[in-house]
Amino acid sequence: MKPDPLLSRYGPNTLLVERLLSRLRMLGSTELGRIVVRWREVLGPEWHAAERALGQAIDDADRHAEQARVLERLHDVVARRWFGARPAADERRPAASAHYAVATALLALLVRDLLPDEQFSLLYAPVAEVVPVDELGDPSWEAATAGCGVAANDLLPVPRSVGRLAPDGARDVGPQLR
Repeated sequence: MKPDPLLSRYGPNTLLVERLLSRLRMLGSTELGRIVVRWREVLGPEWHAAERALGQAIDDADRHAEQARVLERLHDVVARRWFGARPAADERRPAASAHYAVATALLALLVRDLLPDEQFSLLYAPVAEVVPVDELGDPSWEAATAGCGVAANDLLPVPRSVGRLAPDGARDVGPQLR
C-alpha cells in the first residue's frame, strides 16, 4: 500500500508542519510583532549554532524537496496574508522579520525528529509564544480554531508519536554548513 502523499509531503513531521502553516494564516500584525521581539531576544551565537545544525540535519536526512515545499507554502501564506493589500510600512517591517523567524521554526519542525531538544526549542522559540508547539499535537486544537478561516483539510489529526525525538535526543551535527 502506497503512503498517503498528503501525510508525507514534509516527511515524518508533516502533520505538525501543516498545523503550524494553518495557524500562521490566522496571525495578525500584533502576533508577528511578538515573534520578531522574541527572535531578537534569542538571536546570538547559540541561535547561529542551532541554525547550522538545522541545515546539517536537512542535508543528512536529504529533506531538500520537503524544505522547498514548506518554504513555498510559507510564501503563499506570507504573500496572501501578511503582505497582501498593501499593508502600512510599520506592518511590513515586522512581517519581513517574522517571515525569517517563522521559516526557521517551520524548518526546525521539518527535522524535529533529528534535532536535539535544546536546538529545536531555540529555533522554535520566536513562534512558541504565539503558537506553542504542544498545541500542534493537541486534538482539541481543531475545536479551538473552528470559525477562524482555516480550511477543514488543514486540520489533520496528529498521532501522538509524530515529531518526537529519538530516545537519546542527541546527535553529532557535523561541520558547519558550506
